[in-house]
Amino acid sequence: KGFLNDKLMLSAGLRTDANNYSKEMRNLLKQLSPRISASYALLPGVNANFNTGIYYQLPPYTALGFQQNGQFVNKFNQLTYIRCSHFVAGLEWDTRQNSRITLEGFYKNYSHYPFSVNDSISLANLGADFGVVGDEEVTSTSKGHTYGAELLLQQKLYKGFYGIVAYTLSWSRFADKNGNFIPSSWDTRHIVNLTGGKKFRRNWEIGMRWRFSTGIPFTPVDVANSSLIQVWDITGFGLPDYSRLNTERTNLFHNLDVRVDKKWFFKRWNLNLFVDIQNIYNFENEGPPFLDVVRDADGNPIPDANNPGSYQTYLLQNVDGNLLPNIGAVVEF
Repeated sequence: KGFLNDKLMLSAGLRTDANNYSKEMRNLLKQLSPRISASYALLPGVNANFNTGIYYQLPPYTALGFQQNGQFVNKFNQLTYIRCSHFVAGLEWDTRQNSRITLEGFYKNYSHYPFSVNDSISLANLGADFGVVGDEEVTSTSKGHTYGAELLLQQKLYKGFYGIVAYTLSWSRFADKNGNFIPSSWDTRHIVNLTGGKKFRRNWEIGMRWRFSTGIPFTPVDVANSSLIQVWDITGFGLPDYSRLNTERTNLFHNLDVRVDKKWFFKRWNLNLFVDIQNIYNFENEGPPFLDVVRDADGNPIPDANNPGSYQTYLLQNVDGNLLPNIGAVVEF
């Protein structure tokens, strides 16, 4: 609906979700999600925007399906939808060159987030590096927040060129077992995405995408406990040291993908041939190191003579990233 000669535009919506997993999730009224947005024209092509709303999301399916003795444990733990309140405000400028520039600040408040009963840790602080996240007993008692700003420059097709530049500065914090807010596993401080391309004559096109992000938090390995013979013989891998939850960070990440397309348009069908090279300069991303044991010639772990009751261990570098060329075809009828 427009007001003030359509200088002010308001819109609103209402959504709700429910399912029959448990009585906590069955009631549609418990997951009501109102949203409202406003846009005010400050100048020709320049708008001030604001929107807020409540959003609900199901917990991980691994948590919903976790069973012990044939019983869905988390169903009886009153596991429910994750709740998140969004607040976003910013400025938008649409230029005469078919481009758009936006600057927005955001704040998101999370509640009812799954919390591990065994480890007393929010699942948001676990990441995905130590196994299947959520396949355990959890309660909907964790809370957290994310906030930051994003700058977006979008050039729609103009004289054959197009592109998007996006920069995000953000913080993500979730409460630990003592109620202190610590960096979550998604606390990437700086993220840059550059996407662009050029359309040429005879339906040739070249595009590129460059991504950059600073490191994400991770929990270091508890070397002393993991090296114990009785522990390693059961687990076979390093256990995280939750007393140092998310106190270390991975190195920064960046890579460049390039793609060339050639298209042919026929009467009843189209053909697109492409060459796509991912990570063209072969950047190697280093993740959290793995703990492993020193083995003899037969592959058996070697006990540590200087530390009776433990194996000799070492940290194994965790590096991935390879140049990946692809050739493909797309046929459209």
